[in-house]
Amino acid sequence: FSLSGGKIKHLKSAIQSLGKIGSELMIEAVPEKMIISSINSSQTAYMSVTFHCGFFDSYSVFAAAVPQAGVLIKSLLAVFRTQKIRSMDVELNSEDTSMNFSLVCQNGLRKTYMVQCVEAEVLRASVDKDQYPVTVVAETGELNRLLSTFESTLDEIIIVCSPDTEVRAGKAVQLHSFLDPAKVNMDKALRTQLAIDTHHVFLAYSNQLGEATDVTFHIKDFKCMVQLCELMPANTILRFDQPGQPLIVEPHLSDGAIEELQYEAELVLATLMES
Repeated sequence: FSLSGGKIKHLKSAIQSLGKIGSELMIEAVPEKMIISSINSSQTAYMSVTFHCGFFDSYSVFAAAVPQAGVLIKSLLAVFRTQKIRSMDVELNSEDTSMNFSLVCQNGLRKTYMVQCVEAEVLRASVDKDQYPVTVVAETGELNRLLSTFESTLDEIIIVCSPDTEVRAGKAVQLHSFLDPAKVNMDKALRTQLAIDTHHVFLAYSNQLGEATDVTFHIKDFKCMVQLCELMPANTILRFDQPGQPLIVEPHLSDGAIEELQYEAELVLATLMES
């Protein structure tokens, strides 16, 4: 495939976000799109970014079988350290053991990189997100501001959502720290709890369960998608059900914005069985 201009920055941002999830990048190419993904070592967070063929200046898949490969994200990001890249051509041969990059810089300098492939299994997270009863759409900048109020050493947070019937009363959503008594001194630990008015913070909110529900998830993995949404730019949509069921986080874009950007992303996060 070939890329130029601002699209290179979008690709770099996606790879950087995936690098915060895991150390390896899985690549899967089909004629209509290319999917890059990463999973953390404990397999509790899976993130994928899908680039449709219209995202690229040119995009071709010649192999009869679906080309799949794995690369170390650290090695891949070294390619993007080159300042002011005007364009790049990338080739992945399913029979080779490397990805080949040809860069043209703004000053006319040409650079070539070869990134070695590693053995990696391409995984997919299969979740029927459309059946999830709780949906929250947040303005990403505002969501980032709320997350910044939590202490940087915190591992997990809890989101509590009241049913739609309680939305008019305000403060239908709560975010608060999750502290494991086995790991911290509960008497000395700092706790943060936010009660959020859905009318002022969220662009859309729905809880069709008929009762309050909550999920507990890893805040740093969650922030990876929020930061990518901010760079796109896009709002952030969360979908979930009950404790123990995965939390789905995605950029929330209008049909026109999807058509313009030609790429999308998804984060699947494991949640604790009990909060």
